[in-house]
Order: sequence, then structure tokens, then C-alpha cells
Amino acid sequence: MDNINDKIIIKELQKGNKDVFQSVFHQYYPLLAKFAHRYIYEADVCEDLIQDVFATLWEKREEASIQSLKSYLFTAVKNKCLGYLRHLNVRDKHEVFIVEAYFESSGEMLVDSELTDRIKKILAELPDNMRHIFEQKYLSGLTASEIAEDLDVSPNTVNTQLKRAKKKIRLELLKSGIKVLFLLGV
Repeated sequence: MDNINDKIIIKELQKGNKDVFQSVFHQYYPLLAKFAHRYIYEADVCEDLIQDVFATLWEKREEASIQSLKSYLFTAVKNKCLGYLRHLNVRDKHEVFIVEAYFESSGEMLVDSELTDRIKKILAELPDNMRHIFEQKYLSGLTASEIAEDLDVSPNTVNTQLKRAKKKIRLELLKSGIKVLFLLGV
């Protein structure tokens, strides 16, 4: 029965029926938002990604060969979320490069001293455990497994703490108004 309904809905979408499109949007949006939130914990980002999926659905409605509307929407949202996470991973690597450069140069980075001072202050404000893990990774060059073994925690805990530390550093730098985005490849 759902297959028949999907075929009717898809045909109406292909004809450009805006009422059907709005109905599909209102029916699926809450479900897609919960689904996207499993991948990305920022509601605004989830909203943007879902809206992109619906915009693409509308723009390509005539050429899309969709068998199951629900499967199409959930797969498209999943792919958007994974793409966003890949983008974050690349961006994080650039941000880590900035912090690593700071540590490797013993504080004598070739960037302005305001950034150096701010990084020192942010690191001092991190919770002790998080700062310790971060310093072991970037000052001592230990792997997550080595740090985990040293602290008797799981490697996942170490990775989570490192991600949180990087996020705090990024957010604090942005709050300070320090313009480092060009260095981060963003």
C-alpha cells in the first residue's frame, strides 16, 4: 500500500505539485530531524542539511527515479550528515595543525602573539584531565592507545576528550574574535 502511495506522491512531485511537496516536508521533517541528530548533535546544522535534501528533491524532481520516498529521504539525509562529518574531520585536522605548530615551536609560532597567548590561556582553562590528555597527545606525541593505557581509560575516552578540547579551543578562539579561519582552511 505504501508503495502505491509513494508512486502517486512521486508523480505529483514530478508534476510540480507544491501542496504535495509541503505535505511530504511536514510529514517527514520531524522524523528526519531525529534521525540526523543521531549523527550531528547541532540542531541548526541538522535543519540546514534536511532543508538541502528537500531543496534537491524539489530541484531534481523531474529526473529523480525514486522507488521509496522514505528510503530516498533517509538515505539522502544520512549521506548529507556523513558528508558534513567528513568536512568537520578535514577542518579539525587543519585546526590541530595550528595547535601542533604552536607546541612544536615551543610557543614561537610564526603567527601573531595574540593567538599564542590565547592558546596558552585556553589550555590553562581546560579541565585537568582534558588538558593532560591534550598535552600528552600534542606535547609528548603519544597515541590515543598509549594515553589510554597510561590513564587506565579506553581509547574512545581519550579520543572524545581530544575532540572536546579541540572544539573548546576553536570556540574560544572564535569568541575572542581572533581571525584564524584562513589558517584553518575553512
